Amino acid sequence: MAASKLQALWNHPAGPKTIHFWAPTFKWGISIANIADFAKPPEKLSYPQQIAVTATGVIWSRYSTVITPKNWNLFSVNVAMAGTGIYQLSRKIKHDYFPEGEHPFTFCLQSLHLPPPKLPAAVAAASERVRSVRRLECTNSVEKASNVVSETEGSKSWVKRKRLAVFVSGGGSNFRSINQACIEGFVNGDVVVLVTNKHACGGAQYASDKGIPVILFPKTKDEPGGLSSDDLVKVLREFEVDFVLLAGYLKLIPLELIRAYPRSIFNIHPSLLPAFGGKGHYGMKVHKAVIASGARYSGPTIHFVDEQYDTGRILAQKVVPVLANDTAEELAARVLREEHKLYVEVTAALCEDRIVWREDGVPLIRSKENPEEYY
Repeated sequence: MAASKLQALWNHPAGPKTIHFWAPTFKWGISIANIADFAKPPEKLSYPQQIAVTATGVIWSRYSTVITPKNWNLFSVNVAMAGTGIYQLSRKIKHDYFPEGEHPFTFCLQSLHLPPPKLPAAVAAASERVRSVRRLECTNSVEKASNVVSETEGSKSWVKRKRLAVFVSGGGSNFRSINQACIEGFVNGDVVVLVTNKHACGGAQYASDKGIPVILFPKTKDEPGGLSSDDLVKVLREFEVDFVLLAGYLKLIPLELIRAYPRSIFNIHPSLLPAFGGKGHYGMKVHKAVIASGARYSGPTIHFVDEQYDTGRILAQKVVPVLANDTAEELAARVLREEHKLYVEVTAALCEDRIVWREDGVPLIRSKENPEEYY
C-alpha cells in the first residue's frame, strides 16, 4: 500500500519528476528565511520586499487552486509566504506609524475625522477645555509658527517616527546617548545610518556592533572608499533620513547636503556660541581657550548647520560654570555630561515636531509638558 502511494506520488503530474514540484519546494526557503527575520528589528525590514512576498503568496495561492491538477505543495508554500509577509508588514507599519502605546484604532478615527468614543462626563468636560496655540506649518519636517487655532486639551497628535543619520569622527559618545535614548523610547526616532570620515573610529565600531550601517565620507587619500557629496545625498535619501545630527564630526558639511536638507542638519559644539566657535575650535582646544579667557561660564550649544563652521542659528544651550581651578580636562568632562542630556532632549523635540520659528527667524523649542511655553 505504501509503495503504491509513493509510486502514485512519483508519477503525479505535479510530482518530484516535474518542475511543478521543485519550484514551490524551493519557495519554502523564502518562507523559512522570512520566519527567521521575525527576530529582526522592524526598522530593518523593507516595504518593497515584504509587499512582493505578500503579493506573490496571495496571487499564487489562488492560482494553485484553479489549475489542473491542483498543486497543494504550491498552495501551501504560497499561503505560508503570504502569512509571513503580512505579519512582517504589520510589524513594520506598527513601528513606523503608530508610536508606542497608541492604538491604530485611535489613529484611524483621527484620519477619518470621526469623533472619539464617548467618555464619562467628568473626563469629557476636562477634555473639552480648549486652548489656543500657534498653527504650525511644517517646512521640511521643522515647524513654522503662524496663525492661532484651537486644539483640544489633552489630545495626543500622531507623529511618525523620524529616521536619523548621525555623523561622527571619534568615539561618538553623543551618538551612543542618542541611539540608546531611541532604543529606550525617550526619542520618537531611530538612528538608521552612521556617517564617518574614519572607518576605525570608536563611533563606527559601536554602530557596527549595533547593526547600524556605516558610510564613509568624504573620499580622501586615507579613506579611498569614501563617497562623493552627491553620492552621500543619494544614500541618505535611500535611507529616508529626516534629520542629520553631527556629533563630533570634524569635516565641513558640503553645500550639496545643506541644500538637500534645509533646516534639518544640527551640530553640537562644546561652548556657548558664538563665543569660542569657528574653524579650529574643537575638542580640548575649545576648553583651553575658555579657561584662558577667564570666562566664568561655558556649556554646550546645539545649532542649525550652514555653510560655515558654527555660524548657524542657535537652537539650544546649557550653561556650565567654569570653576576657579578647572583644568581643560575637568571642564570638558563637565560640559560633556550636559552635552549628552541636551542632545537627547533636542533630538526628542525634533522627532516630535516641536521646533517652531519666531517671526524674526529665531528657532524655539515648544515645551512638551506645556505647549504654550517655548524655550
